[in-house]
Amino acid sequence: MKRRDLLKSAALAAGACAGLAHAQGPGDYPARPVTIVVPFAAGGSADVIVRALAQELSSRWGQAVVVDNRGGGNTVIATNFVAAAPADGYTLLCASYAWVTNQFLHPKLPYTPAALAPVTLLGTYPEMLFLRADIPATNVAELAAWAKRSGRPMTFANSGPGSSLHLAAAAFGDAAGIPLTHVSYRGSAPAMQDVAGGQVDAMFEGLTFKSLADGRRIRAMFVAQPKALPEWPELPDARQAGVADFNMASWFGLMAPARTPDTVLARIANDAGAALRKPALDAQLRKLGLLPAPGTPAEYAAFLDSERVKLRSVISRNGITME
Repeated sequence: MKRRDLLKSAALAAGACAGLAHAQGPGDYPARPVTIVVPFAAGGSADVIVRALAQELSSRWGQAVVVDNRGGGNTVIATNFVAAAPADGYTLLCASYAWVTNQFLHPKLPYTPAALAPVTLLGTYPEMLFLRADIPATNVAELAAWAKRSGRPMTFANSGPGSSLHLAAAAFGDAAGIPLTHVSYRGSAPAMQDVAGGQVDAMFEGLTFKSLADGRRIRAMFVAQPKALPEWPELPDARQAGVADFNMASWFGLMAPARTPDTVLARIANDAGAALRKPALDAQLRKLGLLPAPGTPAEYAAFLDSERVKLRSVISRNGITME
């Protein structure tokens, strides 16, 4: 075949491929398997949540939804992987609290925040203030008075420097005017064990530790938001406890590579929301401590903006680093 004919054939093939790509455009999404990258090891809460959602989405879409665990680097490894993926909606990130805090705790990220587009918030983990059982305080004023009498900073356990629990404690110290000493652990379970054992004064954590409070091994003082939890209605909210504007929670959401078509982002957000509103999945996630809160890409973008403002302030005021 002559060179001219070869070039013509190549051009025709390219045109056919472009036509196929157009035929499988946003309106046909998803036309093949979708991958959700989880920035944590298998078996953790994020992994369990995403796998439950993936199963629902797979049934809804008639396509496999694969969960890819890429832990490490405080979620940076997984985030960078998704940031470099094609902007077609077939590779998504399960973003977490660290998506925001890493922007202020890591001076040299391998990606820019603009490399990913918000899809939808999945849900929040409201945090509660848990105390060792022998601290005689039922509100923040009594806790501040107890801390003053003790003559030392209160010790607050957390699951690692820069974690949501660390920042919640720092923000509480600011709001309540209570001097704190932060004690970092490799995970929440050993940290809460030392609170229950009396080695540490307090810790912020979620509904998963309600059973310890019910068993009086620790004391739950309030939920760190301005309204009570239906799952724990007798627990005071932040306003009732004496820190009206205090609002700290961890969360998970979905993100996609920037420039993913808006129609694809909207389809994912809509279908994820429908899945999360199913009674069976809603109940399953609430047992894990997650309160489902799906919404539109625009609503998630606004949520992330508010988180940036709040968390940047906490990190700056307290000089928090990853050290």
